Amino acid sequence: MPLPVRIAVLFFSSATLPAIDIAIAPFSVIAVDPGITISESEYAFSGTLCELIERFDVDGFIRTRALPGGADIRAVRTATDARRTAELYGHGYVAYGRVSVGDSLIEAELSLYSFDEKAVRKRLYAKAARNDGEEAVSELARRFVEYLRRDLEPARQARQLRPDFGGLLITTGVGGWIALGEWRSIVSGVFTGVVGLRALPESPLRRGADWTSYFRFGGDVRYSFGVSHPAVVSANLHCFDFLLTAELCLEPDRHAVLSLGAGPQLRILYAYQQTLYARPSTAVYAALGFSTAASYEYWFQDEHRFALGARAVLGGEQFSPVFLHLTLELYGSIHPYRGPNATNQS
Repeated sequence: MPLPVRIAVLFFSSATLPAIDIAIAPFSVIAVDPGITISESEYAFSGTLCELIERFDVDGFIRTRALPGGADIRAVRTATDARRTAELYGHGYVAYGRVSVGDSLIEAELSLYSFDEKAVRKRLYAKAARNDGEEAVSELARRFVEYLRRDLEPARQARQLRPDFGGLLITTGVGGWIALGEWRSIVSGVFTGVVGLRALPESPLRRGADWTSYFRFGGDVRYSFGVSHPAVVSANLHCFDFLLTAELCLEPDRHAVLSLGAGPQLRILYAYQQTLYARPSTAVYAALGFSTAASYEYWFQDEHRFALGARAVLGGEQFSPVFLHLTLELYGSIHPYRGPNATNQS
């Protein structure tokens, strides 16, 4: 296939269907006899495997990543090692194996570990004459690509997203806030509480080898309590905020979510004022404003069901003077919905 056509196929296929991310661990290369000297190209078996997988995978169905190796890095030899590697690098699949180098023969074994199934999903074998060692790795790469297409393509076509995409995310949290600007000398923040909903997309914006990005949209209802500064008349301030939020989310690994959000908000301010020689007075004000937020969430399960997060929210409303405030929150999230026939292909 010509290079321009290959690039076009790869671009459009990756834009519509997420690739299968597979980490290729350095293979354990051993000599079957102590007198055999292993060549540099034989030690580079896993790197050559990655290149050949890409050559056979013409439309970008598979995205491989060669994991770092070296004398000081423990080789992936067992399913337990593969599980630890998957946890460390955040991949759903880890391919690892062993190459046995003899006087005249090379034998190779490849194992595909599935983090979701917590087991080795498939083992493949190949062998070739040592003077044509690339034949063994080429045969292994070709059979590996054929297996992945046969075994994983139907599930990807039926459900192109992870089970944690789609549905609603429910959040609730507490925190504190401080007034900024001129309001800092008028009121002091005490407490804030928030509940919110987020609609998750049906598929990510982009899925990289080590990260996923997507937008989520929703709204929050926030209550904040404050008291007047000692230098002004004693009063209590009750603030009710109604926010619409759009958030860009980045997932650098299996558990972490970083988000940046912004959106309009309506603040209703209820002031209760008590003076020494007069009857209490109340007042209600309302103003439109804008808020921005940055948050970090840690999801305790791979399918993104429960999380704890920390968030900083900077907001402002068109009071006179402009009411600026910074809120710091700790919150919990739950994602109770899982789509039908969901198959995790992360």
